[in-house]
Amino acid sequence: MSQIIAVNRRARQLRKVRSVAIGGGVGATLGFLFALLLQGLHLGPLLNGCINGMVIGGVGAMFENYVFQVRFRKLNFLSVLLFRSLFYATLVSVTVILEIKAYRLVRYGIPFTEISGDPGFMEFLVGGEFWAILAFAVVGSFIINFLRQINRLLGQNVLLNYITGRYHKPIEEERIFLFLDMRSSTTIAERIGHLPFHQLINDCFFDLTEPIIEAKGEIYQYVGDEIVVTWPMAKGLHDANCIRCFFAIADQMEELRETYIAKYGFVPEFKAGYHYGTVIIGEIGDVKKEIAFHGDPVNTTARIQAECNGFGVNILLSGDLLERLPSVPELKPRAIGSIQLRGKERPVELFTMRREPNP
Repeated sequence: MSQIIAVNRRARQLRKVRSVAIGGGVGATLGFLFALLLQGLHLGPLLNGCINGMVIGGVGAMFENYVFQVRFRKLNFLSVLLFRSLFYATLVSVTVILEIKAYRLVRYGIPFTEISGDPGFMEFLVGGEFWAILAFAVVGSFIINFLRQINRLLGQNVLLNYITGRYHKPIEEERIFLFLDMRSSTTIAERIGHLPFHQLINDCFFDLTEPIIEAKGEIYQYVGDEIVVTWPMAKGLHDANCIRCFFAIADQMEELRETYIAKYGFVPEFKAGYHYGTVIIGEIGDVKKEIAFHGDPVNTTARIQAECNGFGVNILLSGDLLERLPSVPELKPRAIGSIQLRGKERPVELFTMRREPNP
């Protein structure tokens, strides 16, 4: 297990480094386009735009991965919004000021320590150009971060789906579903108290979000101490992402074992049920609108997950889903039985899954 955790940590760090590189590249591209729009096709401004954009994008991505996600993700909505907006407005302003200082150092040989008193630099600071840049940075960062926070509040891709109207009229889609439930939750709540139990659930949901997203899953609902996750078929089947998600969650909880033991005295365990099928997806409600999934696969997945205790396993999946999954060397399925569901003509074959370490 320790070897798997070490591999997961390295993979996570690699993803963060890649994210910083992508942030720098995207920033450079946007900086180039911004300079092209304002200054036209001139080498100096275009180069400055690329450098400024790369610094802003790279530093911003670095803070997102190593600071915001670690230190500030549990703050309330307004605090995160204001802190992020202030950070990005400051980052843009400082980057532009340093770029101007560097330009005057190279072009006119004015030392960094003396540039602050330079008439040209002071004219830039008190003139309209710097304040226009600052206003653009403040307003732009606030709007972008507000939309990011709303998107995080609603769920992955939900805001985009609302804006585009993708599910305004209900449509049919094939989806994979995972129902993930905490074991012995009622007993735990009675033992530690309801307020600490709420904090436990919140901590778990925060800590499980990363492995779910890394497995390309979409969090559909939180129902009590249960998480409902869904995948479009292509994403869920690719490299058995949907099944890998469960083992990534187990690895995450093992990695945080000492933290949970210190805070709660134990490490929560989860049981999972998987199934797939065609569901109806559409917007429902008026004052409180949401995108809902309706259909037999949702109910069947819930029933499959409920059988984990009876079969004494932590993961169950339907034979129908197993037939669609690609063969993955380290994932070994085992037939475990079947259940007869009301309204079904034939029993649902059930399998459990174990993971074997790579040789």
